[in-house]
Amino acid sequence: MERTCVLLMFMLSGLLGYTQQLGQRGESISKIKKYLSQQAAKDSLHGTVLIADGDSILVREAYGYWDTEHTQRHSPVGKIGLASMGKMFTGISIMQLASQGKIDLDKSIGTYLQDIKNRTLRNQVTIKELLSHRSGLGSYWGYTTESDQGNLDRLYQLILEKEKVKKNRKFSYSNSGFILLGKLIEVISGMTYEQYVKVNILKPLKMYDTEIGISDGGGNSTVDDLFKFSMGLRNHQLLSEQSFDAMIQDQSNNNYGLGFTVEIRNNHKIYGHRGGFYIENTVIGVASGLEIVNDSLTVIILTNRNPGMGGGDARNFMLNVLTDNQDG
Repeated sequence: MERTCVLLMFMLSGLLGYTQQLGQRGESISKIKKYLSQQAAKDSLHGTVLIADGDSILVREAYGYWDTEHTQRHSPVGKIGLASMGKMFTGISIMQLASQGKIDLDKSIGTYLQDIKNRTLRNQVTIKELLSHRSGLGSYWGYTTESDQGNLDRLYQLILEKEKVKKNRKFSYSNSGFILLGKLIEVISGMTYEQYVKVNILKPLKMYDTEIGISDGGGNSTVDDLFKFSMGLRNHQLLSEQSFDAMIQDQSNNNYGLGFTVEIRNNHKIYGHRGGFYIENTVIGVASGLEIVNDSLTVIILTNRNPGMGGGDARNFMLNVLTDNQDG
């Protein structure tokens, strides 16, 4: 009888804790939805948001308008730009090839791309350093034109011609480095970058509404497709648990792993990637992101206007609420 009472008390205690957790989660979601609606009413938030706990969707909403004339409302199924979020696809692709023994992350990029003439880049910069933005390379924006951008072959050649490797090879965010990784994927796989990602990432996860850019970013997607990507990462459908775990370890004390951002917020581990760009002196621009909290919560935001709101304020508000009081 005594053992039965102890067991019953234990079960009731667990049920009470679970009920409290559900209550906290419900309060958090209500708080977030209220905030997002308020920002949309202020003409600040324009895009789509998805929040899920495990595989259960808690929020899937569209806010605001696609255009500045307020004629076309956003829809939950609408495609919005990814910008640098595409670096996650590049990182996964490199790690897949590495897990197959086709790439050694500790080898220099010149081991595989033998047309590189710069000796430092060819012989000293490793694949792992490129993936973690520790290559000493910069970004190609300063010496390319609009017609060059989005063309992997053209950007690769320009980077080889014009890019110098900095002596200080600490963390420095580098789009040029991810162009080299895109070319590496093509050389090793025998496929174009777009073909490789479609066959090895999008198709297995049934991400049929995602369009691929080049290896440092671009393309567009929906919150639904990115949720499939989140599930694929968490369920290890694309990489073994060991390989993926290596990607989400900080490589340089700058909140960046191997193609993924990593962060500790309120004692919760968060990984994913953001992407953004804007047209100067306008409200037009992409601010998008995928964040996974404690391998369970998924937070996705895709916006095409007011990048500061989508990439900064809204993202931070949601993550702060969801990680407050152990709610994550």
